[in-house]
Amino acid sequence: MLKDKSKFHSFNEKWRSLSIKDKIGVLLGTSILSILVSIALTVFILLFTTQNFKVLLDDNIRCYNYVDAIQKEDIAFRQYTKYRTEDNKINYEKAVSETREAISNLPYDYKRIGPQRFAKTWNIKSAYKEYSRLNERVLSLNVTDWNYITELYKVYNINTYLVTYGNSLIGMTLKDSSLIYHGMIKKFYILPAITFVLAFIYILIGKFLNGLINKSISEPVYELAEASERIARNEYDFPDIEIENRDELYMLSKAFNKMKQSTKNYISTLEEKQIIADKLHEEEIEKLEVEQKLESLNFELLKSQVNPHFLFNTLNMIACNARLEDAPVTVQMTNALGELFRYSLRTRQSVVILSQELNMLEQYIYIQKMRFGDRMEFELNCNADSQKVMIPPFTLQPIVENCIVHGLQGKEDGGKVNIDINNTENGVAIDISDNGKGISEEKLKEITENIKKKRTSNVGIGLGNIYRIFLSMYGEKCEFKITSTQNVGTRIHILIPEGNDYETVSNLDSR
Repeated sequence: MLKDKSKFHSFNEKWRSLSIKDKIGVLLGTSILSILVSIALTVFILLFTTQNFKVLLDDNIRCYNYVDAIQKEDIAFRQYTKYRTEDNKINYEKAVSETREAISNLPYDYKRIGPQRFAKTWNIKSAYKEYSRLNERVLSLNVTDWNYITELYKVYNINTYLVTYGNSLIGMTLKDSSLIYHGMIKKFYILPAITFVLAFIYILIGKFLNGLINKSISEPVYELAEASERIARNEYDFPDIEIENRDELYMLSKAFNKMKQSTKNYISTLEEKQIIADKLHEEEIEKLEVEQKLESLNFELLKSQVNPHFLFNTLNMIACNARLEDAPVTVQMTNALGELFRYSLRTRQSVVILSQELNMLEQYIYIQKMRFGDRMEFELNCNADSQKVMIPPFTLQPIVENCIVHGLQGKEDGGKVNIDINNTENGVAIDISDNGKGISEEKLKEITENIKKKRTSNVGIGLGNIYRIFLSMYGEKCEFKITSTQNVGTRIHILIPEGNDYETVSNLDSR
């Protein structure tokens, strides 16, 4: 008993030390072996039954063939002796040939057919030799010979014996076949019992292997899955997973336990850091608000201190000197810069007429053309009534500047910026596009998600502020979309919803 327990313990240890691949291989090999044994048993039964029944059927058929052949030969002999024609002769010779073949095919193995059938077959073979000799003798005689009739009836008598012997042989063969068949039936009765025993053995083996697989693979995997779900619920206070195997799952459980502990420590550290970061963030926000207020006050103070007339007069003086020096380009650039400066200082409204914004944008485009020359092309198409459409100031120029700086400036051959303004069913659509470097899918997805979540600080100062201005003024009806293909270009689409005419939005300054 102790020896059996020791063997089982040794087997259990070997099984635990196997890899998962080897365990599955053992299970698969056992299943294949069981299938092969079942197939072999089935094939054996089929071959056994088929072969034995084939032997029985062949013996019976050969005996019947002999009786049929000897009877046909008798008919052919009688016909030929009566009418000595060439056709009858051919039929007779054919019948003789078939009879001889049938006799040669009769079972003649003493060990297999037994003494009685062997003796009967020997009688047939011997009698047929005499029968053939008498046939030849009769055929050599003339009908008028005195002993013709005597010899002829001898042939008839021997033929009768040969037929009788054949029928007797058939009876013996059938009797032996019946005995063999009943002997086979007794063996067949044993086969179901063998099949049931094998099936029971297969079930026991399958149950045993299933228990091993469940204990060594399924249960550890279930424990790991359950532990993973608990970690997903932020539960870390549970015992480490213990696996008795020494396979891949054992290494996985060790790594999982280590990961759980590390994650728990990491989360604790993050929570502590987050508390500190929240406090620092609150202080930083308060500091930032104070700095913004100070910055705003400083800017207003600066504006109040700078005399706009002095700046404009200075630009006009530069323009007059440029005319005297015959420098028309300098004159035009100075005038354009003056217009931009005047627009930035005088525009205090939250919305302006679109024509004013477009005029300022044309001055900016002119300066950029002078800067980049033929490397930059600009096309402005406005199909809307720019005198009626209202738009927040300083919103189009930063977008065009973005196209130049981020899309076209880095290209050696430059590029083109298109500004298209059209009336649509839902309002006025503004599309600003370039054929520059474009934006990668990952970056574009990040920008779009940040815009949807109103995280403008992650989008960029220019685009973020523009989106925030349009959203605050027109609400969710306003569209602000960015589409881009790398190495093809970028397009920014803005839809100002219906009701953006001057009468409707004139009260926005009061916000």
